[in-house]
Amino acid sequence: MNDYAESHFNLNRKGITKSKTTTEKILTWKPDLIKTSLRKLNDDLSQEATQAFKNVVGYMGDRNSKKAPLDHARKLLRNVLHAPEELRDEIYCQLCKQTNNNPSPTSDERGWQLFTLCLATFPPSTEFKPYLHTYWSEAKDKE
Repeated sequence: MNDYAESHFNLNRKGITKSKTTTEKILTWKPDLIKTSLRKLNDDLSQEATQAFKNVVGYMGDRNSKKAPLDHARKLLRNVLHAPEELRDEIYCQLCKQTNNNPSPTSDERGWQLFTLCLATFPPSTEFKPYLHTYWSEAKDKE
């Protein structure tokens, strides 16, 4: 996953100076909302990605929301169903981030449930698929 992140992620994202961050930081659970997409995306898709992240963390219970978790999942899936492949892969990257070292067992379980819902709705790109398989294998080995 780090190899994929090195070539596809927006690593220049820290603060006003946009100094470079590490793939490890980007791919680790975080309670805060993201301010920009994880992947290098155009401005429109980056905005959609940050909105999608709100739905991801809303579903997982990492963000307070008046909506039910399933409403977050519905909105996320509806918005990315016909979205470009780049945004779909972004959602999978966000799920990797939020399930990597997640301190809450409930949130982590919901993240894996959301992975399942996404897979039932849209596939990862052919390019990203092997990295996703590797992430899942490594996550399973951590259990």
